[in-house]
Amino acid sequence: MNKPPTRILIAILILLGVFLLSKWLIFQTLLQPDETTRQRLPAAQTEPGQDTHEQQPAD
Repeated sequence: MNKPPTRILIAILILLGVFLLSKWLIFQTLLQPDETTRQRLPAAQTEPGQDTHEQQPAD
């Protein structure tokens, strides 16, 4: 009578394992860098008529 039921212990261990595995998977997916949420740098703003590849002549 001192021996606890093994079915209950096995069920508890399985539920604990599933819970920990789900938490681990959630944190793994949250920590992975996502291409859609990554902030992209905006294009360089230039004034109209300004050429960025050639040097402007000095007067």
